[in-house]
Amino acid sequence: MDWITRLAHQRDREKERTQQFDREIIELWESLKDRLKAYRDAYARLYPPGHADLEARYDGTTNPQAPVFTCMNRDGTGAFTIEKCRVALSQTGAVFKANYSTALPEILLTVINTEDGHAVVQHNSREISLDRVCELILRPMLFDDLPEES
Repeated sequence: MDWITRLAHQRDREKERTQQFDREIIELWESLKDRLKAYRDAYARLYPPGHADLEARYDGTTNPQAPVFTCMNRDGTGAFTIEKCRVALSQTGAVFKANYSTALPEILLTVINTEDGHAVVQHNSREISLDRVCELILRPMLFDDLPEES
C-alpha cells in the first residue's frame, strides 16, 4: 500500500504546485498593469501637459483584462487628440502580449515555473524583471527619439 500513498501525495504536491503557479501568473499580470500605470504617472510628472509634446494615457477600466496604453500628439489647437501609437496588452495563461497599432513588433513574454516553484517572466528565453518588461513595452512609444541601448 505504500506505493499508492506515495503516488497520491505526489499528485497532491503537483496539484498544489500548479495552483500556486496559476496564482503567481495572476499576481505578475496585476503587478505589470500597476507598474505601467505608475510609469504613466511618472512620465506625466517629468513632462507635464503644459511642457510636453506627447501625452501618455492608460486605460485599464474599459477592459481590465486587456488594458491599453496610448501616446497622443498635439493637434493644431494644442490639444492631445492625435494618436501616435497604442499598445494593447493581453494575457492568456502563461503568455503576456503587447500588440502595437503601428509597425512596432509584438512583444511576447512567457511566464515559467522555476525549479524552486516560483513564476518568472521571460523574454527571448531570458528571465527579466517587471521593470524591464515595462521598459520593453513603453520605450518604443515614449522615447522613440533616442537610440537603442546595446
